[in-house]
Amino acid sequence: MKKLLLLAATFFAFQFAFAQYENFDLSKYKLPEMKRHQLDFYFDSNGDFQHVYILNDNEFLKDTSRSRDNTVSGKANLLYTFYKNSTKIQSSSNVLFSSSYGLSERKATGSDGYDNGTFKIDFSGRYDLNYFLNDANWFVRGVPAVQFSYTDHTQDNYDRKYLSTAESFTFGIGKGRIEQVQDFRHAVLILEELNKRGLTKKNLNENELYELAALISQLKNERFFDSRRKMESDLTAVDSLLKTQGVVDVSDVRYFNGLLDMWRYGDLQPRESGNRISLNITPGYSYADLDFNSEPNDVDRIEEDFRMIYDVSFSSFNPLSIKWQADYNIGVQHIYTNELQNLFNFPQKHYLSATYVAGALGFYPNTRTFLRLSSSFNLLNQSFNEDKIFDKDRYSFRCRFSLNAYYYISERLRVEGLLTLNNDYAGIFNSKWGHAETNRLLYNLTLNYAIF
Repeated sequence: MKKLLLLAATFFAFQFAFAQYENFDLSKYKLPEMKRHQLDFYFDSNGDFQHVYILNDNEFLKDTSRSRDNTVSGKANLLYTFYKNSTKIQSSSNVLFSSSYGLSERKATGSDGYDNGTFKIDFSGRYDLNYFLNDANWFVRGVPAVQFSYTDHTQDNYDRKYLSTAESFTFGIGKGRIEQVQDFRHAVLILEELNKRGLTKKNLNENELYELAALISQLKNERFFDSRRKMESDLTAVDSLLKTQGVVDVSDVRYFNGLLDMWRYGDLQPRESGNRISLNITPGYSYADLDFNSEPNDVDRIEEDFRMIYDVSFSSFNPLSIKWQADYNIGVQHIYTNELQNLFNFPQKHYLSATYVAGALGFYPNTRTFLRLSSSFNLLNQSFNEDKIFDKDRYSFRCRFSLNAYYYISERLRVEGLLTLNNDYAGIFNSKWGHAETNRLLYNLTLNYAIF
């Protein structure tokens, strides 16, 4: 009987201790001033399976058609990222080099269909700077971006090659700040593991827990090439703080094995907290030189566009608990495109307007994995009449559902999968042109290796 009472007391003590940490508010955690550099090499496997049904019901055409398009591709990527956080500045940048090859097939009503292959090389760079003006978190934003690509597309008896470039610069203003809070969660999970092993002598108060989380943020964002020495240095620093705080007073195998396990396999999954409203204006320019080689013709064409994007959005990131996250985003967007040159030598101006709502629910059961279910809904209007911003016959509705899963194999190696279902419905308000329905199933599988 005494043993049962002892076991029950131990169980409830552990549950109470962890419940105390569960009640801490992740949203209160603020990253210390820091800089993070990272270089990753990763492989992608992608699939896109699309079915389209079109009903034409107008004075020019009355019929139906169906088509199926299936695409699979593989991609190798080298990605450099940089992140800076301070009181006045939040900035991030990335430089990506990628090479991909894909195979596609198409089957359609009244057509023999076709198979094709596409080889593509991309180089892109982007810098996102948010500068905070005061303690109320009013900010201004600037985002320059550039992309260069080469594409070789082969189909049946013709070959299409083109070089393209796209540049843009976003000007923005807004209010609010988004903070990364995953390191606070990591601190809680370390304490939970040590508690579970019966090694802790006390529970940390909120300030002590924030001190541990700040140390974790500092250590995890240091560059390294020798992972063995970096691991030794990190564990020494965390062990020293835990003993200074009076959490543990042991140095045995059980303690270091638990600490090593939670550190090695822990917690790179981003968690964010905060609200932000912003207004952005993005002018952009794109240029492509296309070369069509086919029998009996060899044709060169230029595509050239100028684009203006206007966007107003509100974003909210909410860590509900250590294990659950709920985010949402609402906004309106308007895109004006002026085709200076196009493939058909018939340049035109057109407009796309959208209202969108998106949300996501994430489950983070431990340091190694997460599941994330997300969806978005868009109401769109497209006009090809340069005198009309809106066209009452060209409304469409788009919905998307995605399931994202992640597994952390080691401090360098991670795998991530994404499955997405897209549904598009065009001509939803009794359009005089008829309507169209498109269903798409997409997958992405990524194997990521962190070089430093």
